[in-house]
Amino acid sequence: MNVSRKMAVVDAIHRLLSQKIDASVSTLQGLTESRNTASKSTAGDKHETGRAMMEAEIGRAEQQLQKAKVLRNELKNLPWSIQNLAGPGALIQTNHGEFLMSVGLGKIEVDSEMCFALSGGSPLGQALMGRKEGDHVSFQGREYQLLSIQ
Repeated sequence: MNVSRKMAVVDAIHRLLSQKIDASVSTLQGLTESRNTASKSTAGDKHETGRAMMEAEIGRAEQQLQKAKVLRNELKNLPWSIQNLAGPGALIQTNHGEFLMSVGLGKIEVDSEMCFALSGGSPLGQALMGRKEGDHVSFQGREYQLLSIQ
């Protein structure tokens, strides 16, 4: 494992979060435009029900946008220097895959290989936290051997 792999994973996560932000912004713009241009129908109750549903959709899109922005901000503030212990910003190679201790986005593909973007607050993240190369961690009946940490 090398530094360029770690940065490729970090870049992939940045791109994924940017895509989520762009998609949320686009959805919000479309919903807001639809809400603002909807003409009041002669059946007032239907219009009000439709408008309430639109407001709920706008609220969900705003929450998704906010969450993606928070994750992007958390990612920016992580330490990316080479590390000896599993912790925030560490890329960990185990016998069961590769994990970047960053933000909880789950499985992502980087250069045709899978990596898991794992939050330090997740159960597996907590189990790995503070461990060093060569350590073994038992989690949900599975034994993880930490092969390398970067």
